[in-house]
Amino acid sequence: MPIPLIFVGQLARLDHHVVEGPLMLAIAAATAAVVRDREDRVRPGHAALLALALCAAIFVQTALILGAALAFGIVLLLGSCRARFVEGAIAFATAAVAVQAYRMTLPEDYPFSPWFLGAPHALMLAAAASSLGLAALPPVVASLFLRPGARGGGSARGSDAFRSRDSKRADRR
Repeated sequence: MPIPLIFVGQLARLDHHVVEGPLMLAIAAATAAVVRDREDRVRPGHAALLALALCAAIFVQTALILGAALAFGIVLLLGSCRARFVEGAIAFATAAVAVQAYRMTLPEDYPFSPWFLGAPHALMLAAAASSLGLAALPPVVASLFLRPGARGGGSARGSDAFRSRDSKRADRR
């Protein structure tokens, strides 16, 4: 093979490190779209955008699971209402299903390691989806999960950890 063709072949090859920055920006932008919305209505487009960004990032570089963890924390801490938590839960559940579906196509002797995309990543994404799903529950229902031994006799206010800022402000008035 001629040397010029080898050189051109190397230049045309796409390294995954080139797209890591833009993928992190995509996760950040999708997370911002979810968190920024103040209307108490679930927007499937926001969930799909975040799911797409998470899937693209994790399928390109497994270490970008840290970006997914950051997105999870931002949605959980800055989500203004239950609709934001639902959008986040849908996005993370979609990414978890996609990763697990990919894992099921691989041979059984495929390594079970954080360096190889598979079950560890799907479990982390599923845990984030579960947490956001729990945060999206109505406060009285969520209080059943928070207090050990509670059987529905909780206060009408529920847990402050699962209430939106708007409902907390309304209580202060």
